[in-house]
Amino acid sequence: MTAREQLCFTGKVDRSSFKRSIKDSVQFFSIGMNAKLPKAKTIVALGWEKPPVGWAKLNSDGSALGNPGRAVGGGVIRDHEGQWLKGYAGPLGCTNSCMAELWALRDGLLLAKEMGLNNLIIELDALSVVLLMNNNSTNLLMEPLLTDCRNLVREIPNKQITLVYGRPITVLMRRLN
Repeated sequence: MTAREQLCFTGKVDRSSFKRSIKDSVQFFSIGMNAKLPKAKTIVALGWEKPPVGWAKLNSDGSALGNPGRAVGGGVIRDHEGQWLKGYAGPLGCTNSCMAELWALRDGLLLAKEMGLNNLIIELDALSVVLLMNNNSTNLLMEPLLTDCRNLVREIPNKQITLVYGRPITVLMRRLN
């Protein structure tokens, strides 16, 4: 486990890992400072996009330290202006990352239902969960939770489930674990 992972998951870093990380960082940057890198031909902006007017966006994420391992999940719901409406986060016990993603999604969908949202974009960073939610395939281990998520989505009149990569919420959830 790297010093960063130790800090995220336990809140502590042992001295040897910390020293090794500093040494590796110094080495990385000293090599990088002397290297001649080609200039980037395209720039890709990563960031959160606002939903259309009258819509809200649910960003949910789950994470597990191991397979299975200690897991956390959470997310945020924002309006079309990017304003924070509701947020949630918490431990999910011991499970795998796919189940953690589903539990986090379920919690977000319950919150959206409680808020009475009728137009919702659901963003996930787990391709497997997006595929499961967008088709009728089954998985016996996930079936009860998957069915619950699908039923909650059906209750939302206008919805989209999309895949996004690399969201900062992952870092927050690792710290919560």
